[in-house]
Amino acid sequence: MLVGVYGPREILPESMWTGLTRPSLTMQGWQTPIKRAAEGFASSSDQIWLPLAEQSEADLAALRVSLDQVSELSRPDKPSLSQSARWLGGVGVDKRGCWGSDRADVSLSDIAFIDSGRDVLEKPENFNDIRLCDTEKCLYPRHYDMTFNVPSGRRRLLYPDLRHFKEVDGRIITSWGDELPAVSESVASLRSFQRQSLPHVPRDESLLTIGGISQISILPSTGCWFTRSYYMTPADGDGHRGWQYDGYSRLKIPSSVAERCRYVNFALLGHRVVWQLTGHELHDPSQVVLNHKCGFRPCTNPGHIEEIDTEANNLHGLMMSIAARMVNHTMAIAEGVDRLLARPRHGDRIDEANINQFWSD
Repeated sequence: MLVGVYGPREILPESMWTGLTRPSLTMQGWQTPIKRAAEGFASSSDQIWLPLAEQSEADLAALRVSLDQVSELSRPDKPSLSQSARWLGGVGVDKRGCWGSDRADVSLSDIAFIDSGRDVLEKPENFNDIRLCDTEKCLYPRHYDMTFNVPSGRRRLLYPDLRHFKEVDGRIITSWGDELPAVSESVASLRSFQRQSLPHVPRDESLLTIGGISQISILPSTGCWFTRSYYMTPADGDGHRGWQYDGYSRLKIPSSVAERCRYVNFALLGHRVVWQLTGHELHDPSQVVLNHKCGFRPCTNPGHIEEIDTEANNLHGLMMSIAARMVNHTMAIAEGVDRLLARPRHGDRIDEANINQFWSD
């Protein structure tokens, strides 16, 4: 279930994700944190690692220089943009690397636009959900999870439709009858996985690259391991086929651990990579497939994945389709439940108690 809306993500303390907003800084930005991981560099009260204060000062200086080179900065739909740029000279950096200003008319949304060259969020209040530091009015874009910083039309943030998920006695039940692990279990397993990657282990032992592990956060409502590397890229092997919009994440397997993985060409899909790196066997993709029980394609949580045959995978898609029609009120709930229960069963997925419990409200 893919929905192009904003939603909360939890950045775990073990993650190296620092809300980088400019692609040119992505790889360079990790070098200092990796080298100084044991020195207790800048972090929030939740121990989320942030750029060093000197990096923050350098970014602010660079932004001011770039503004000096712009003769006119204004947009009809953003009248406050030039005003924020004008008062950027009064922005200061504190010892934690946060940017601050006494002026209420300096907009974080505008600064993020100036910094990245594109709109980041539709509504300013959304910044509260993605702030990584402890300063409520921080103006430093790299202290925010700028997952939203993607070109509109070609890339979009995906988020599961939460109308299909319900917590019952600690379990997560889906509207199509699947049962997912408790969110606390998913958090614990993600922390364990992160601890087996940089900078917690040597580079030649890391399960994922530093860029790969930093892209995984967790959705607090479903326990999905939200992996943001699902950006659309030209189809593999044929750049003329256009852009891929399948929503599946992509992760790179480090050469040092590639021998652990079979079917490497297929394993570039994020859920296949994590499935193998967490100790699961990946069989011939022509015979069996990895199915998302959560229905959320960017998810790489192995607890949300099952290996089933193609027929069962098609059945699961049909069940999700029926549930979606009920949620969207194009099918009566009573009729939809009857159809779900009448479908051939794969294992014990279709559970009459679970489905009735989900739709009882």
